[in-house]
Amino acid sequence: MTDDPSIPDALIVYRRIQPIYLDYDINGDPVVSDGAFRTSALSVFRSDRVTEHEILQGYPTDGLAAISVQAIRAAGCIVVVDEPPSGHLVVYRADNPGKRISGTSAAKMARAAQLIKAARKP
Repeated sequence: MTDDPSIPDALIVYRRIQPIYLDYDINGDPVVSDGAFRTSALSVFRSDRVTEHEILQGYPTDGLAAISVQAIRAAGCIVVVDEPPSGHLVVYRADNPGKRISGTSAAKMARAAQLIKAARKP
């Protein structure tokens, strides 16, 4: 499995964020936890192919974070097309695709991600 060079670095992708993956800063504002990125196959969606509403449809308590493909690659991961559904991509660790994304890589992605919509408790 290799990184797909047809996916541009500047592309913004969306990641659904479950309520358990929100932390709060000292001001009480929600921030994305690195746990939202610690998986062996990280599911994201292209912002140029799907809307925020489409991604959250059917997930009423989930939030949404945005991150650039460049930030994902800088965190030591690769990005691969995995359609259908439309716009679906999967992120894997570059050094061992299929193995869980490392804590260091997940933390880098969490810091780079911008929370667009906060998750809420069911």
